[in-house]
Amino acid sequence: MADPYQPPSNIDGPSHTPTETPSPILHGLIYTLLFPAAAAYTMIARLMAGPGYTAAPNQGAMVIFFLLCLSWPIAAIVVIGVIRRLSGVHGFAASTVGVLSWLCSCYIPFWIGMA
Repeated sequence: MADPYQPPSNIDGPSHTPTETPSPILHGLIYTLLFPAAAAYTMIARLMAGPGYTAAPNQGAMVIFFLLCLSWPIAAIVVIGVIRRLSGVHGFAASTVGVLSWLCSCYIPFWIGMA
């Protein structure tokens, strides 16, 4: 009779030891891809709006750039959805990192500015 306190021996091959999975926070760091995406979006918005200052302030370009900056948070939610779908990162800790990355990336178009 086998000892119930001993794990069964595997005579067919090597035993499989469980591998340690990385922390969900480390998996959530993929959401920091929002920062370069926000910077690229801002550069594209600057190109679309045109020069903000010529001989006088170009108010039309400023309005277009401002509206594009306001639309980044919505576009960032789409980017988060794509990252979440492609990477398969789930969990509360990873989602917390994602929300914090989203909040910080929403300010990037305003920090870079129109120039």
